[in-house]
Amino acid sequence: MAEFIENYQIGIYICFFFLPFLQDDVGVLGVASACASGIGNTIVGFTMVLLGLTVSAALKYGLGRAAISQEWARKYAEIPRLPKPVKASKQSR
Repeated sequence: MAEFIENYQIGIYICFFFLPFLQDDVGVLGVASACASGIGNTIVGFTMVLLGLTVSAALKYGLGRAAISQEWARKYAEIPRLPKPVKASKQSR
């Protein structure tokens, strides 16, 4: 495994970039663990995970925004099996 990591160092950084798309905490903890173990450069690793976090958040925001403002995306957001949100009334406060 160590030989594979040494030969394909760029693969580790690509993984660091894509881990935040799965779950944010996994990406940060994965980079911290790998860099503490001496696998990869710390600055490059954290730069890649920060870039991955930024792109992941922008993509999720963009999809949510499109679901509200774009007709093509609204059909994916309105799933008939899900209950519609209930608006809070002023009396319940």
